[in-house]
Amino acid sequence: MRGLFSLKSSSDLLDKLEYDYSALEKDKNNPYLAFNFFVTAEHMLDWVYPGYSNKSKRTSERDSEVLLQVCSHLATGAKHFVAEAKHHGSVSGSVQKRPNNPFYGPFGGPFVVKRNISGLYVNLEDKAAMVLGPTITAIDLAKHVFEYWQSHEKFSKSPT
Repeated sequence: MRGLFSLKSSSDLLDKLEYDYSALEKDKNNPYLAFNFFVTAEHMLDWVYPGYSNKSKRTSERDSEVLLQVCSHLATGAKHFVAEAKHHGSVSGSVQKRPNNPFYGPFGGPFVVKRNISGLYVNLEDKAAMVLGPTITAIDLAKHVFEYWQSHEKFSKSPT
């Protein structure tokens, strides 16, 4: 079996990532849509560099790019409820803030947000926090990730 239905190439998966991103943009507080986006984003490397022979390329690119490390941590944590592999050290947690509920910030402990801000938030640590900040909304993170893959050398259009 190669692919699934019409998803048969890395370009098809980029189209799916764009679809998932557009859906998340329309409903920024939907954890199901965030799950779809980040799991798809995590598997982009598998499609860009397929097979066992490209494992070192996948590992090297993930190790050199904070966005891919965060995606890997989120996707693994989402699929398995916990990310235990030693290379998953970029995410300390995720939070869905609903109106009038306490928000757990990057420094721990609940505090009430004075404005009614709802959304999906990812709390980061280590290098990811230095690059992206200690907390980022899922939609902002998704935007960075989608732009990364859109501009990836695999998908870049060469000038004519």
